[in-house]
Amino acid sequence: MRYGPYALRDFLTDANVNSEIVNALNILIRVYEEEKDSTNYDFIEMFSIINLPSSKEKELIRARLNPFIRK
Repeated sequence: MRYGPYALRDFLTDANVNSEIVNALNILIRVYEEEKDSTNYDFIEMFSIINLPSSKEKELIRARLNPFIRK
C-alpha cells in the first residue's frame, strides 16, 4: 500500500493476472487522478469511488454475455 497504485499494477502484471483486472486498475487510477487532481493516493478513498452495477445492469450484462459463454 505504501508504494502506490502503479506498483500494484506492476505487481499484478508481473504475476500474470487477468488483463481485465489490470485494465480496471488503470481506469481506477485515471479517474482518481482526474477527480482529486493529485498523485497523493489514498487506497481506501480510491476504491470507494467504484460504483457497483445495479441488479438490472447485471442482468443486462449477463444477457449480453450469455451467447459467448461456453456451456
